[in-house]
Amino acid sequence: MEALRVKNGKDIIFRQEEEDAFIFTPEDSAIRILNETGALVWKMIEKGKSYDEVLKALKDEYPEIKESKIKNDLDTFLRETKKRELIED
Repeated sequence: MEALRVKNGKDIIFRQEEEDAFIFTPEDSAIRILNETGALVWKMIEKGKSYDEVLKALKDEYPEIKESKIKNDLDTFLRETKKRELIED
């Protein structure tokens, strides 16, 4: 699978402080709060990781959670960030 990436041309600021993280888009002054897992996924997207690489990393990070739950949560996160035009395939 191809790398996930931050949408070209978007001015997006990612910042993480201790347990919380946020994404700020100056063009619409929107702040999106990310939990620890969302921040982990975002950092992997910034590095150009593929969907499969992100999924594997999450399974390794959370071995006690069923793969189907991890996949569903990842798909939801990606769908929402695409809808907000923050990432692209």
